[in-house]
Amino acid sequence: MKNKILLMLLIILFNFNIFSQNFHCGDTIVDVRDGQKYATVLIGTQCWMKQNLNIGTKISRTTNMTDNEIIEKYCYGDDSLTASCDIYGGLYQWDEAMNYSSDVHDICPAGWHVPSIAEFDTLILHYGGDSLAGGALKETGYIHWSSPNYGATNLSGFTALPGGYRDGNNSWFYQQTYNALFWNSSASFINLYQYSTWAFLYSCLPTFGLSIRCVCDSSFVSFIKEIENGKDANNIFSEVYPNPVTETSTILINNHSKGDHIIEIYNSTGQLIKKEIIYNNEIKIKNSEFPAGLYLYRIFDNNGKWKIGRFEIN
Repeated sequence: MKNKILLMLLIILFNFNIFSQNFHCGDTIVDVRDGQKYATVLIGTQCWMKQNLNIGTKISRTTNMTDNEIIEKYCYGDDSLTASCDIYGGLYQWDEAMNYSSDVHDICPAGWHVPSIAEFDTLILHYGGDSLAGGALKETGYIHWSSPNYGATNLSGFTALPGGYRDGNNSWFYQQTYNALFWNSSASFINLYQYSTWAFLYSCLPTFGLSIRCVCDSSFVSFIKEIENGKDANNIFSEVYPNPVTETSTILINNHSKGDHIIEIYNSTGQLIKKEIIYNNEIKIKNSEFPAGLYLYRIFDNNGKWKIGRFEIN
């Protein structure tokens, strides 16, 4: 059980891009499943993505999503390109968004999740409640929103984009540039509108295709405390250069204690893929050893204390 908990923490650590005690919400995270990058913003005590989720294989608007172990998305306009998804993110039916089971993580990256009603309520209350919060959450201007984009200030940094929706009755797309509609985990949604500063809560058929804005797991704070109170050693320093790894990089260790070190390298799913002894305080990493992606490493000294770091393979 102890090893399982540690592995879960490592997975959370990796996907948060939290590799030191100096992590702050506001860093860009990378979804290791597809390389998509998402800016983040701290709003009150919550950490939110600043972009709509854009994971999955595009399917036609006329096709309902199915539980086929492939994440699927709609791209507004339904052409052969995914240009709309690149800007506004994908549109998802609710069952797809929740990964078809409450026992399985939803389609947000590990360490993030589809928000609950309560989490949206906390966000909305932070900016004056239902009648005012929409203005503070909407991106300003008319690059993505249609005029008049009433009351938009984006004081929150949430930068809501109007991705529109896919109708669950007739399969047509509607309201891109006019409405931002975000699923919550209870099969209802928050709607922000071009003519209003309201943030409305609505219900619709789960076959509608709506946007998703992921929020950081509540384990974020407790995980940081776990790292701070654990065996992470202040007397061990490590550096990867160059990082990202081009052809060959070096992990250099500087430790005040004597003796050899052990390095463990984990991939994006938390799987241990390499473990070996480090001699002479350095080890070489070749990009030919691993697929492209982000990797977590732990370095142990002869006292059993460890240091966490990360590197990226392009």
